[in-house]
Parts: sequence; C-alpha cells; structure tokens
Amino acid sequence: MTKRALLTGLVVLLCCGSLRAGTLTAYLASSSVQLYCDAGGEQAVALAARSALSASCDNSYVYGDGGVDMAVGTVNTTFGIVPSVDVSGAASVGSTESSGSYFGGFGVVYYYLALTQVTKPPHTVTQIPVYMSYLSEGYVEGGGGGQAEANFNGTPYLAAGTYKLWLAPSVAYGAFIAAWCSAQPELSWSIYYAECQEVADPRFQFDQADFTGGFNLADYYSFEYSPNLTPEPVLVQREMESCRFR
Repeated sequence: MTKRALLTGLVVLLCCGSLRAGTLTAYLASSSVQLYCDAGGEQAVALAARSALSASCDNSYVYGDGGVDMAVGTVNTTFGIVPSVDVSGAASVGSTESSGSYFGGFGVVYYYLALTQVTKPPHTVTQIPVYMSYLSEGYVEGGGGGQAEANFNGTPYLAAGTYKLWLAPSVAYGAFIAAWCSAQPELSWSIYYAECQEVADPRFQFDQADFTGGFNLADYYSFEYSPNLTPEPVLVQREMESCRFR
C-alpha cells in the first residue's frame, strides 16, 4: 500500500518536559493544519491555513472523455476540556485517462496542562495520579494510510487506551495531539475510490482509586489547560513547511 502522506513533522514539540508555573497564562496553545488535494495532476494545497483551527481543500479535474477525478478533505482542531484533531478526506478516479488522485491532511494542537489548586488541601501533595483516556480512532478504505498520536510531556501514545500519569501540582506540562491520513485509490487493484479518517482526542481525569491521601482530589484540584489558541511561531511554521505529502 502506497503511503504518500507520511509526515516528518508529527513529533515536533514546542517544549518538552515540565515547567514550573502558578498559572498557564504565559503558555498559550496553538494549532497547525495542512491539506493536499491532487486531481488530474492539478494540486490544491491548503498550507496558508497552518495557523488556523480548521481548513479544507476541494479539487476536481474533468478529462476529455467526460470522466472526473476528485479529491476533497478537511482538518478540524478543537481545544478545551477535550482537545482534538480530526482529519478526513476522500479521492476518486473517474476516467481511463487518469493516472490517479490523492488526498493528504495533517493537523496538530500544541498545549499545556497543569493541576491547579482550587483550595488548600488537608495536607501537602507532591504527586497526583491521573488517567489519560486516549480514544484514538481511524480507518482507511480503498488505499492510503493514517496515524494519530497523543504526546504528553515528551512521551508518545499511538494506540488507543487508558494510561496512568503522575502529575505534580502547579507544574505546566507540554503536550500535543496530532493526526494525519491519506486517501489514494489503488488503481492496480481496480479500486477507484478511497477515503480515510483519523481522530486524536485524549481526556484527562483524576484516578481517585489510586490516591491514598485521604481526600477527594476534585474538591481541591482542577485541570487547567492553555487559555487559547494562537498562530504558530515561525519556527513551527518552517518545520511544518518541511513536511511533504508526496
């Protein structure tokens, strides 16, 4: 299976490790998106949207025999209690003159997370058990590929599952989520339509059962996320531009 959408920028992290901070005001979140739609050899590239929350591309080409090649897709990034990246697209071939069509999309959200003290706990706590439930899901039909990742404090999580984390209060942890997928009909197998989707959407919650401090964590601590999304710094823009779908 040809995978023309392998991206080298999947694991670019703005800041690895944890940073001491009483608030996340200085640690803004950001996002990048890229799409590539190729129909009839004509390319529609949505690189200008790399600082946006979402973008789409839609391209088609009509051949002399009336057949049509098509490539279309979207990338959506969201942020909040459940930050997520959702990439989906499709490509089709409708002419005997065609050499193929292709969709490729990539999205990433960089953010910070901290456990903030809501009120003074009964005693000092240095480590708090937390679950990260990573509900990654995706599929490819007809040809192509895809991958999603949740990266927390420099550790990548590629498979869906529930992971145990131990976090220190009032520490800002760098993290990102990313996803890419590609759709490319396998003409050698007489497949003329392909589609794909990849979603990354981690969720965080206290592991009260594994906490031995004798009080309810949610009464004294809360999850704090980076306050908003901003355009990518130039360094990240250049890194994203170095990625190639083909």
